[in-house]
Amino acid sequence: MRILLILLAVLLIAFGLICPAYAGGGHYQPGYANIRDFVSPPEKGVVVLMYNPFYWSGEYRNDDGRKLQPLGASRSLNVKEMFTIDLTAQADIDVDIFSYATNPLIFYFSDIKILGAKYAAGIAPSYNYIYTKLDVDLGGSIAVNGTTIASANRHIKMEDSDSGFGDMMARPIMLDWTGEHYDAVFAYSFYAPTGHYAENKLANVGLGYWSHELSLGGLYYPNKNRTTAILFNATYELNTRMSGSDVYPGQNVILEYGVDHFFNKYLEVGVSGSSYFQVTEDFGSAAKNKSNKMMAHAVGGEVDLWIIPGKMSVVGRYFYQYYAQNDLKGQGANGTVRIIF
Repeated sequence: MRILLILLAVLLIAFGLICPAYAGGGHYQPGYANIRDFVSPPEKGVVVLMYNPFYWSGEYRNDDGRKLQPLGASRSLNVKEMFTIDLTAQADIDVDIFSYATNPLIFYFSDIKILGAKYAAGIAPSYNYIYTKLDVDLGGSIAVNGTTIASANRHIKMEDSDSGFGDMMARPIMLDWTGEHYDAVFAYSFYAPTGHYAENKLANVGLGYWSHELSLGGLYYPNKNRTTAILFNATYELNTRMSGSDVYPGQNVILEYGVDHFFNKYLEVGVSGSSYFQVTEDFGSAAKNKSNKMMAHAVGGEVDLWIIPGKMSVVGRYFYQYYAQNDLKGQGANGTVRIIF
């Protein structure tokens, strides 16, 4: 209990520090993980989570959270660290993005104890597809990722897609302190830039940089049989230099929260939300619009059907981003097959 109180105190302090900040890009995207996937199962073993996340958006929100309006002269637009648009005159821009991934997560949960916590580790490769479209009514010149596309009054339609193995996540450290009414978890993860990335493309399956993440949180169970779980998790993400460019994407904080309940041994239902904050500016000689930090808030839910109680389930999740700032505003879904060996 003393460890739990210390962890909760750290979370409250962290939450108080980040509230005034804003938010943005990076590898970790909230809204896809199932509520009870944040903690270890009751017994040691291997857990396989086959995630299939989708994301789609037709809106980009500017620095006051409103839908993107026609842009004026000498303006740059950074779309989720994927590509940058530079303008020298008036332009009306529509951005459409669709992405899909097959993302297996394989975790080993041991009976090894470190500082009184159960130790686990895992890895998550991915195979991704992404499609991007730009529709631009141009009244001057426009450049994408530094390459001039057009310099006349005209309508421009640009499309791009990419598929292949994406950036890989590894979690070498996951510690779970378990009590009668809680699981408190600390984890360190990193993303390696194993996916294809090219500066001159609108669509890439990789981001072109490493990310390191520290997360702290867990579940609180109001009743002894753990049929109800309350989630709170905080993740800090540090991004390194982008390949081929002197840009270091800003650091991010992601908060995730929710409530989950077993109605019987076959049916589990949850509601959840997330808040994504960029807490430091992008920096480097090629970084643009450094003060335009990104932010996104989402709400969603999940339905978990246990085919074999305690061993195998299928999960459907959906989330809707109800607010975004300097970021895409869209929605996502995830279908998961969970197998516990």
